[in-house]
Formats: sequence, structure tokens, C-alpha cells
Amino acid sequence: MSFDLRLHFFGLAMFVPEDDRIMHVLFPSTRDHVHSDHGTHAALEPHHMRIVWDRAYEQPGEPQPWRSYKLVDMERRVLDLSGLPSEGGIDPRLPDELARMDRVANPVPRDLVTAVGDERLAGRVTMDAGALTNAVIGARFFLNGGEPVRLTTRTEWTIRGIHTRLPAAAGGHACLPGAVLMGGDSAADVSLPDLYPIGDSIHLMVFNSVARELPPHGKDFLVLEPRRNGEPDHFPVYFNLAPRREHLRHTDSVPQPAEMATVEVEGAVVPLEDLQTTNQFCVQAAGTLE
Repeated sequence: MSFDLRLHFFGLAMFVPEDDRIMHVLFPSTRDHVHSDHGTHAALEPHHMRIVWDRAYEQPGEPQPWRSYKLVDMERRVLDLSGLPSEGGIDPRLPDELARMDRVANPVPRDLVTAVGDERLAGRVTMDAGALTNAVIGARFFLNGGEPVRLTTRTEWTIRGIHTRLPAAAGGHACLPGAVLMGGDSAADVSLPDLYPIGDSIHLMVFNSVARELPPHGKDFLVLEPRRNGEPDHFPVYFNLAPRREHLRHTDSVPQPAEMATVEVEGAVVPLEDLQTTNQFCVQAAGTLE
């Protein structure tokens, strides 16, 4: 059995291919960063590096996610996923939606893709297989060489057909061998556990985001509150699919107002302090290695 590893990147990230055989994802540090906002200078809200997975992936044979998450601090660390036995090699092509940073990062210094714990980086992920398979396009525009482009705020990188298994004595399950987050400076190495696919895939999330976007705060990790005034707009269309819709009761069939509920999270949760302001957003980009 083989499985796919899907890496979901959130927040500040820059994709830097190396010799069409390796893809580095660099996460810029926001330490002491100051940006200009309408002629004034303000400190950029701190971003935090975390790698996140559903804890069901830690148990072989689980049929579905638990919606209980493990967070691991990735600050000043490197996740090296090269050397996985997989199919299809690597496709380093990047979509046009990723804003090119060559004007301001021309080129990216090679030591940024080799060193661990560089103060310019919050973290790094390196892969020698897979392709960028999805990108979420934001609504804002960015003047890049005089031409406006859409901002890419999230991406997905997929490594297909990984075929690693535990020894028969250990159950013989398909397995993503536990990787090591290599630490730099005061960040010690951290060992990640073996992970097992659910169905035919494993999903890992990598964040370089403000606290509000991390679980359990982020909107993707909440049960959202239904509308309090009137019925939800789209749910009733399912009634048309019911063979005896006249027996449906309004109170049983339409979601009722409820408070938001957070998911269970274990690990390095970042407390909320000052919330992200509406004019701040994270853009993902592409660069060229020297």
C-alpha cells in the first residue's frame, strides 16, 4: 500500500526551488520587523511556527480523523522530508499566483537553505519529491513590477505514492517514518512520531501565522455559529432530496443557533494577545536560489 503526504502551508512562506530537484519552503521571521503603514511605522504582529496534525494519524488503522490536534513548536527548526521512497519524482514548477520576490530577494542566499537556526528564518521545510497541487488566492492585490497580482495565502504540496511500511513484526502498516525537526541556536531537535495514513493520505499543516490563525483560534478549527436571524441560506436545498419531505420538521431539520466550540489541541498553543488587524495579511511567494 502506498499513500500521499499532503502538506498544507499557512501564512508567510516563500518557495525556493534548487536545481529542479529540491524544493525549499522558507518561513521568514517576524522578529523585530517593522513595516510601513500609510506613512507610519508599526511593529508587525509576531508570527509563530507550528507543525500540526490530527492525532488519529498516530494510530495505525484509524478509519477517520479525530478532530483532535497535536501542535509542535517549529521555531528555528528545519523539517527535512527528503529521501522518502515515493513515485513521480518532483515537479518544481510554481504557479503564477505566487508573487515573485526576485526584485527584493535576488537571489536567495544559499546558506538560507543549508543552515539551521538562521535568525532571518522562523523555520524551513525541504522536500525532494512532490508538486504544488493547490493554492488559495486572496482578494487583495500586490504591485509587482507595476502589474497587480492576486495574493496567494495558502498552498498545498503533495508527495504521491509514498511506500514505506513497518516490519511485519510491528504490524506491517504503511507508515510515514518519524522525522526529526532539526533545531538551531537554543532550539533543540524534536522527534516526531511515526504517522499512519487514513484511507490513502496523511495531512500535515505547517503554520507561520499570527496567534489568531493557529488552532484552536483559527476559523478552520471552529464550529461556526449558524445565523441567528432567519434560516441558513443553503441548508434547506437538501430538503428537495428527501423522498418524503413533507414529514420533515422545521425545528429538527434546520441548524439552530449555537455557541462556537473549539477543538481539542495538545502542544504548543499560542495565547491570544493583540488580535490581527484587518489590514494585515500573509502572502506566500516564490524566489530564486543563487
